[in-house]
Amino acid sequence: MTQIINQPDMNLLDIPDMSVDFNSVTSCSCGLENADELLNYFLPYLEDWNNQRYTTHEFAKKYANKGISLWTANDVKKSENGIQAIQIFLDGEVKGYLFFHCKLSPAGTLQ
Repeated sequence: MTQIINQPDMNLLDIPDMSVDFNSVTSCSCGLENADELLNYFLPYLEDWNNQRYTTHEFAKKYANKGISLWTANDVKKSENGIQAIQIFLDGEVKGYLFFHCKLSPAGTLQ
């Protein structure tokens, strides 16, 4: 049985838009029983995000119809080198959540 947590603190669409620094280290993690399925399902979306360099709002709006939403992950501490986590909820073909670890900056700032 897959354990699902409650929605975290805030939907990223409800806070100022941000850009992911894809030139820095990024990673995904998941501790659920269906982690491999979730990570494999999300990988093409992540590749598109990287290739197109969508902001968090652009990505969230583009894939909302696929059941993908982006949320804060305030329980995950920001690392010393600025890596923080976004919680990705999947509520479409595959259900669950994963964490996307990345550096974020306000949308429109140079990286």
